[in-house]
Formats: sequence, C-alpha cells, structure tokens
Amino acid sequence: MIYKITIIFNPKLDNNEINQIKDQINSLIEEHKGEIKSVSQIQRRKLAYSIKRQDYGNYLHWYIEINPDKIKLIDQNIRQRKEILRYLIALIEIKNWAELQNILKKSTNLKARRNRKTISFSHSNRRPPSSKVKLDDLDKKLDEILK
Repeated sequence: MIYKITIIFNPKLDNNEINQIKDQINSLIEEHKGEIKSVSQIQRRKLAYSIKRQDYGNYLHWYIEINPDKIKLIDQNIRQRKEILRYLIALIEIKNWAELQNILKKSTNLKARRNRKTISFSHSNRRPPSSKVKLDDLDKKLDEILK
C-alpha cells in the first residue's frame, strides 16, 4: 500500500536538526521493510492557525510503500516525538507508483498553468449602462402607486 506522510516540525528547529529527524524516520521506514518512493524538500509555511503557540511550521512529505501492519509502528514512533507539531498519515488509493507520479505531475502542471492564466472578458457579456433615475422621478412614481 502507498501512504503519504506529512509532518509539520517546530519552526525553532534548524535544517540540520530536521534532517537528522528525517534520516531517523527514513531508517525507521526501511527497518520495517518499507520503500521510500519520494521525500520532499523542507518547506517553511505560515500555518492557518497557531499550533502549540507557533505561527509557522517546517513541512516534509514522504510517499512510501509499506505493509499496512507496519504503518502503525511508524505512527507510534512519530507520535512520541516532541519536535513535531502535527502529522498526517494518509492512505493513497492508487496501487501503482507510476500512476501516482503521473497524477502528481499533472497537478503541478495545473498549478503552474493556473498561475499563468489571465482572464479576459468580452464586451458582449456586459450589460449596457442603464440610465440613472432621479430621486424626484422615483417620488412621483411612488405617489402614483400609493394613490
């Protein structure tokens, strides 16, 4: 089964400390006969809300292939670490790694295209400007209706 592990590290940790933890998690995965398919670079991001009084976090993502019984042991190990603000282990429904790579490439291409895309509106979709009605005319019409 293919899993995605996302970990948010405490922003007070420097890259060397994060890399040490990353190596420990990598060795833990390999120790449980898991195969690491992909590991992302460290990304510092602003959190949507504060976690343990921290507004920023350092993100790392792993794509791994491992037996479902062994993922529980990895989960327990990650849970015990104090340097981690939050983590998520998600099961990827796709069984084939090549298919997942194609989907990830397409999603990054879509994001790149979305950033480049400019939206232009044609004049045919616009409404013609309406003539403004004076306040006196409105008062007269209201008086006629109320009579």
